[in-house]
Amino acid sequence: MVAVAFVGWIGLRGGNLREQIWAAWSATSSAPATDPVEMEQQAREHPDDLRAQLQWGETLVKAKRLAEAVPILTHAQEIAPNDARPYAWLGIVALSGQRPDEARNLLHEALQRDPSNTTAIRALANLDAQERHLQPAIQGFERLTQLLPNDADAWQRLGLLLIGAGENYRSLDALAHAASLDPNDLLTQGALGNMALQAGRLDQANQAYRIVLAREPNDPQALTGLARVMMRMDPSPAGLAAAEKQADLAVQVAPSVESHKARGQIRMTRGRLQEAIEDFNACISLDPRVREPYVLLSQCYARAGKPDLARKASDAFDQLRARQLARDRAAGRQSEVMK
Repeated sequence: MVAVAFVGWIGLRGGNLREQIWAAWSATSSAPATDPVEMEQQAREHPDDLRAQLQWGETLVKAKRLAEAVPILTHAQEIAPNDARPYAWLGIVALSGQRPDEARNLLHEALQRDPSNTTAIRALANLDAQERHLQPAIQGFERLTQLLPNDADAWQRLGLLLIGAGENYRSLDALAHAASLDPNDLLTQGALGNMALQAGRLDQANQAYRIVLAREPNDPQALTGLARVMMRMDPSPAGLAAAEKQADLAVQVAPSVESHKARGQIRMTRGRLQEAIEDFNACISLDPRVREPYVLLSQCYARAGKPDLARKASDAFDQLRARQLARDRAAGRQSEVMK
């Protein structure tokens, strides 16, 4: 579930950098809500006014009129070569044009002039995340949350990146902060539910999943997560029956390894071993590379008095683990060679 949250963010939030860079404006724009026609006129009438040039250049970038924005921002750069803002916005233009090396140079130029320029910090952190430079991206969003403590987007991205770094408790705290600032962001709530469930913060997970399901009743991760939460919050017969109903719904909406595994664990807890075995076998049919269902299947067969089948499932788990260890060793050797 944790990996799903991180990979999901990369796909939904970081996978298309051309769209993601526009988040760089959210808390840093110096342009007021002015009529664009009047703003253009001011820029034309006052060609040496840095403020007028910057406002018009930023407005053009936001309108995605990038070719028009470049000469305006370049002129602003000439007016004030030590001002970070033209470099930052030209960096965003380069990002949108899929010129990451040029963008990185411009953003670094901006930060040399003003280390607190939040436009450049956000854009560079997004670029680092896009290129899988995890620690620099984390550091960038950490800096952004220090400068903009009420920026929900920065807290969310920090939390999701921390999942990828394996810093689960720090991730949970960042996601909880993001959710408190923007309770309606369902990506934040879903990731928060996953992390809270893993940490055993069941009330927090329960609330997050229910917020998602109130808006998206068929969200497969939230349905499965809530079934797990219900099983752990109330292990009484009535509680387990309610949890199984929830898991049934998750399987109906999206039969997956996770939904079958959750239902199988509930059925196993209820002593319905044959039905649990069916669920764990369904997991293996869907993805034979996932190891945990083999362990659960082995436990079910052992409890059902079928030691040969239990041993067979356990052997399959051991083989998968051995192959994974071999792959990890090979990857480690390859990494050393590349150094």
